[in-house]
Amino acid sequence: MSYASSPGQGAPQPQQAYAQQAGAYPGQQNAYATGSAYGAGYGYGAGYGQPGFSPTLSPEVAPLPGADPIQAVRRFFQRYAQFRGYASRSEFWWALAALLAAQLVVTLVVLGLTAGSAAASSDGTPNAAVIAVSWFLYMVIGLGTIVPYIASGVRRLHDGGFSGLFFLLVLVPGGSIALIVLWCLPSRPERYRPEWG
Repeated sequence: MSYASSPGQGAPQPQQAYAQQAGAYPGQQNAYATGSAYGAGYGYGAGYGQPGFSPTLSPEVAPLPGADPIQAVRRFFQRYAQFRGYASRSEFWWALAALLAAQLVVTLVVLGLTAGSAAASSDGTPNAAVIAVSWFLYMVIGLGTIVPYIASGVRRLHDGGFSGLFFLLVLVPGGSIALIVLWCLPSRPERYRPEWG
């Protein structure tokens, strides 16, 4: 109630209740009274964002729950630069483990070649050609897998119900730890958005 009084009156005048104020502007509707679904009117359609909602996804964007390592690596390279869609935890982590294993193998080969060339030389320094080949191997693997790694990470974020822009956390100190935590979260199909698929 408003207790402001009009000139010439000694008693306070009551203010209009909120329920009576709904639709105060011409053509305004009370969104709370209509009972419309969340996201309706914003291009999402009924159901998106609602608990228990699971959209029907086409196979090219659907996650693969329970993927084995071979399926995960195959999908990692089949969806090379596909940032839309979803990636299950197994699909993402098996592909990442295979990528790290390949990098470890290349590192061991490079170290072996470098140590072997250093032992074979008369002065104990490694051969410059071996170092050049080693750096070339690192660059080929790094440049060949950076795009699918980022795309897979974005799809994993989508599967957890987060925007792919969360991948930019890698640019923030300590953000990589937060990103790993987000990647570990379970799938949230009720949080899928149409623009992600």
